[in-house]
Amino acid sequence: MINFIKFLWNIYGFIKDNSWIFFLGLIIFIIIFLIVKNCYNWGDSKHTFQPFIITLAITLIIFAITLSMAIQTDKKVDILMGKIGLGTPGNEELAINKAILSKKITPDGTIVFWTKLNRPKGNYQRGYLFDIADSYVKNRMSLLVDEEGFLMWRIVDNDYNIHILRADVNEFLNDTKFFIVLTWNTTGELVMYINGQPVNKIKLDKLKLDIKSTDMYFGSDIDGRNNINMNLPKVTNYS
Repeated sequence: MINFIKFLWNIYGFIKDNSWIFFLGLIIFIIIFLIVKNCYNWGDSKHTFQPFIITLAITLIIFAITLSMAIQTDKKVDILMGKIGLGTPGNEELAINKAILSKKITPDGTIVFWTKLNRPKGNYQRGYLFDIADSYVKNRMSLLVDEEGFLMWRIVDNDYNIHILRADVNEFLNDTKFFIVLTWNTTGELVMYINGQPVNKIKLDKLKLDIKSTDMYFGSDIDGRNNINMNLPKVTNYS
């Protein structure tokens, strides 16, 4: 019963965020209603009930199919951005930006975004693009530029194991826009792409990742430290 209520609540949330579904259903209902009316040669009020029920049934079936297809294809994680503080001493202009994900990071998934890193050339100081975690030591995912100018994707899994992929991004540290894709799954395959090209990957025996937090920090770690100048990305996550 609880799962059914959650299911209905999820449908409500999806329709609320995708109002076009409601208007599409209304248009379909009107079209089918007119077709059924003509087929029944409707001329008298006593014949209104049966065509209405038939129209309603057909519309609900089409609506259910459309909704199912939309939910399957709409796996985007929308974020709400908001500044929640100042940067570390010496970097006061770097506000801490927190994104509220509409759903948690999934055990199998992909994160996709464009970004520009505005870090001054030659400033090899660790800076986080994003950080999300349940704790410091497990179920944490971070993306940062390390002291050597390498992009480092770091995952601490549910068993406290640390997995790291690195790629040289020195050529992009001069305000050059580039495209990042990170993919992972429970079978243990982690792949990092830059501008559509796979730049690093590892294959583990398995990956147990269960991040329940939906608080993702951009431009700093979860404590608001290790800042980096970057434009705020539009992050998309596919489960």
